[in-house]
Amino acid sequence: MGMRKNRDQGAKKKYFHGILLWETYEGLYFLVDEFMLKIPEIIKELVVEVTYFDTFPLKKIARRESGIYRLRTAEAELDIRTENSLGLRIKGKKHNDVHMLYLMIRGGQIRPDESWEGKQIGFSRVELEEAYAEALADKGELKVALNETRQALQQLKEEVDGVRTPWYLSKKIAIKLERAVRAFS
Repeated sequence: MGMRKNRDQGAKKKYFHGILLWETYEGLYFLVDEFMLKIPEIIKELVVEVTYFDTFPLKKIARRESGIYRLRTAEAELDIRTENSLGLRIKGKKHNDVHMLYLMIRGGQIRPDESWEGKQIGFSRVELEEAYAEALADKGELKVALNETRQALQQLKEEVDGVRTPWYLSKKIAIKLERAVRAFS
């Protein structure tokens, strides 16, 4: 059994000692008008989890960091719901832990254990596209440099071919230059 601020649509309504309950596939829930209310003593032993949902208009409270917050048995997810509001979902085993985490988030007294706003592992799509564009530009520059080197080697080979040197030395130079030209082709 849990506490809910909003009831699920299509849930079966039941009464237990005068307390309105909703039954869903997940279990029994009862509605509290204000989150600060205590769990009624008569059903306190039946409650296994407390859940709370809320939306904060950004105009009324200072911006809070989105992510997963934890405090004792309570865990909360705070995320951007619309451009003007934050959505908060808290669940926990104890009402007091859920309530305390709610107050700490609202008051800006706690930071998330897992921030959804920090730097992510790896590269973003934009960073990858920029790196790809740089690699393509580098590839173009390397092609130009390679062509210039190939032309310089070809020119050097032609110049060496025209020089009269002893046959054994001329043959070695020609072979080395030919290998260098082929390596850059």
